Amino acid sequence: MSYLATVSVLVFGLTLFLMIKRPKGINLGLAAGIGAVLSLVLGTVSIYDAIQSFIDIWDAALAFVGIVALSVALDAMGFFKWAALKVVKFSRCSGIRLLRLHNTSHGGSQHSFFQRQRGPNPNPNRFGSD
Repeated sequence: MSYLATVSVLVFGLTLFLMIKRPKGINLGLAAGIGAVLSLVLGTVSIYDAIQSFIDIWDAALAFVGIVALSVALDAMGFFKWAALKVVKFSRCSGIRLLRLHNTSHGGSQHSFFQRQRGPNPNPNRFGSD
């Protein structure tokens, strides 16, 4: 095994250990940061690769941070508790009605997001039929 492969596996193992065991109450972000800095210092990742990775994912990372911030704000305002109480009230405190409500709302949202496009089939032999 080459030097880079060995060091990469060791840094990954150390980072994974820090994230799972959390010695001295270490934060997940700090554990990931330690792994990233070690990778940069030991040469398994170049500065150019790190910058390129950041350029490739900055928008998704920023969207994730925004979603987390929105979730924390909504939780602080009590929105999720209010919504849960409304759903239970709408189901009239019946577990069966609550299950049906969940299944129909979940199925409807799945259908709206993943419905097939209408119109001519762009690939008529897609499923192997003539």
